[in-house]
Amino acid sequence: PELAVPITILAGSSGFVRGEPSAIYIGTPSAILRLTEPWQLEQVSLVVVDEADMLLDGGYVADLNKILSVLVPTVSQAQKRRLHREGKTIDDADLPRQPAQTVFAAATLPDWKGDKVKSVVRDIQKRFPNARHVSTAALHYQSNSAEHTW
Repeated sequence: PELAVPITILAGSSGFVRGEPSAIYIGTPSAILRLTEPWQLEQVSLVVVDEADMLLDGGYVADLNKILSVLVPTVSQAQKRRLHREGKTIDDADLPRQPAQTVFAAATLPDWKGDKVKSVVRDIQKRFPNARHVSTAALHYQSNSAEHTW
């Protein structure tokens, strides 16, 4: 059956035609940067970062930060000071685009204590101060009400 929404999977040399529009892009941060055009990222309104603990603490963090800086622009400290001097709030900042909704998903998001160990949770809280943390005590347990059919 034909999909109602065009999906593009970006991996290695997957045969993706660069510059072809798509509603959903799936790939590692480096593949997304390598295989998309800037105008394609500008059209993204939702970002899902799966395995966020690995991506924010590993070799993909620089590429992920490049993507997020485009999709979720923030107000710099210098801009905040200028706005404050002008009697304005952060809401008055002139961002290059509406920030994309961002979801960080992971089975675990480590929040290690101590200043020598990087905390993924603290990194997310710093970049997204209004973020909501959703978790469940039954995260790693099998649901008795779930049914699987093949």
